[in-house]
Amino acid sequence: MDWFLTVSGIQSTATASFWRAMWTAAGTEVAFLYAPHGNATASATQPHFTGTVRVPAAGSFMLGGQTSPDGTYSFDGVRMDIVGDVTMALS
Repeated sequence: MDWFLTVSGIQSTATASFWRAMWTAAGTEVAFLYAPHGNATASATQPHFTGTVRVPAAGSFMLGGQTSPDGTYSFDGVRMDIVGDVTMALS
């Protein structure tokens, strides 16, 4: 099975933004933790998922997109391939 994540975000150049983290990591592999329920601690009914994702090269999705009234831009539907398997944490 080919695992992947599809992400959307705001093109914010702020130092602590998700966009900036992806810009910095472009073209590399990074660890991820996905908590689909938004819970801080994994449980049997609300698990977390971890693995390693390959961030696409800078410029392949990082600039442009749909502008909003406040001047931010969104990038939608960016595919990031997962390297190896995904682990489900129950606690």
